[in-house]
Amino acid sequence: MIWTDILRAGIACILALLFMTGSMLPWHIYAANLLIAILGFLFNPATQTVIPAILPEPTKQLAPANALLNSSSKTIELLGYALGEY
Repeated sequence: MIWTDILRAGIACILALLFMTGSMLPWHIYAANLLIAILGFLFNPATQTVIPAILPEPTKQLAPANALLNSSSKTIELLGYALGEY
């Protein structure tokens, strides 16, 4: 999980550097988006796997914990889209 986040941050930094130097092309955005999405597909299942290990009573708390994780993730995603408009 840590490595996927580090790699996603690295891709975002490379994209930011390309933008600041004025050498960013549209295919850079597409490639970065593809790589970040692929790394996200590795990150999200790992997050779901860790949840039972950190709960004191996984048999009782797993469903509410997964619901909270998914709802907070989608809320943050929507906020990111909203903030990206400005």
